[in-house]
Amino acid sequence: MVGMCDDDQTLYDILEVDPRVGQAAIRSAYRQLAVRWHPDKNVDSKREAEAKFKKVSLAYEVLSDKEKRAEYDQHLSHPEELRTLLESFESSEERQHPLAMFQLFFAGEDPFVKHFGRQSFGGDLFSSTEMD
Repeated sequence: MVGMCDDDQTLYDILEVDPRVGQAAIRSAYRQLAVRWHPDKNVDSKREAEAKFKKVSLAYEVLSDKEKRAEYDQHLSHPEELRTLLESFESSEERQHPLAMFQLFFAGEDPFVKHFGRQSFGGDLFSSTEMD
């Protein structure tokens, strides 16, 4: 997901929020977008949905953490530094799997079971991509 700032898109743009919003608005935006772009919900455009779901998850992970958000905001006006910073966030050993974050919002339940009638949470969504 290197190149998160493609087309001059910031993490705030990805979550569709203003940079001045608080944590509640960031959490709400993440939740809505994670549901919208969950690959199980977008079977006809699974590859695109996976990419957007990962972007939304990284944006939430950075902007929901007070220290990471402050560091990110400091680098917004320096694209090369920002790209390096985002790469370090992506490769962090502390990084959560995007589906793990999604699962936190739904108390361990898969909200798509009702719609798709299966019990796997994301199936093998990220089996081809190693994420620690």
